[in-house]
Amino acid sequence: MTEKEQKNLHAGYRANVKKRFAENGFQQFEDHQVLEYILFFAIPRRDTNEIAHRLIERFGSLKDVLEASPEELAKVEGVGEHASLLISSFLPVARRYGDAVAREKKDLPAYKEMGKLLMNRFAGLDHEQVYIVMYDLAFQRCGDFILQDGDLNHACFSLRTLGDKLLHSKGTYMILAHNHPGGLPIATDDDLECTERISRFVENMNVLLVDHFIIGDGSFSSTQKDCYYDLYYEFKHPVKK
Repeated sequence: MTEKEQKNLHAGYRANVKKRFAENGFQQFEDHQVLEYILFFAIPRRDTNEIAHRLIERFGSLKDVLEASPEELAKVEGVGEHASLLISSFLPVARRYGDAVAREKKDLPAYKEMGKLLMNRFAGLDHEQVYIVMYDLAFQRCGDFILQDGDLNHACFSLRTLGDKLLHSKGTYMILAHNHPGGLPIATDDDLECTERISRFVENMNVLLVDHFIIGDGSFSSTQKDCYYDLYYEFKHPVKK
């Protein structure tokens, strides 16, 4: 087969794959085929099927490939700088999308919906992060911010930073969330102690800590579910004056 014939063959194959995606998304794709498709846009003239298989073999799953750093991805044969940066950009983009979706929903969401929104917010994050969402007296979302980044094992809450953020917030009700990367969403003794400490602190600023969500891999829990349910009931059944 001549070089020109090989190029035509690759072009025809890629066109078919792109057509499949255009018609049905990734529904009928295997994990390595998803990576193969992504690599089309970073590696224009090579067979990306073999590279996709190498990535799965090296990291174990599509999830782990997407969570890998550009430096680790670039160590795989055939993956260069452009491909590694492209692959590693997908989860940050997904988190930005999740943030945008959450911010568009102004009303206080139901408990499970809030948990799902926060799970999307933390998806693929490889370090602990403390995140705050604020609601006003009308139960409308009025702000959100990252309180602090931490390492894989610990995120230290900064009350001074929190106080400065709250001074510029119009919020009355606060949702606190942080993640356990690679772990279960089970509140540790430190988590419970931090929850109590922050609750007392924000109460002095006329802010109610409604709940503290803990996000794990694919699931979530919280420390004050009953308080959240009570506030949501108040939102859905306002007292008529």
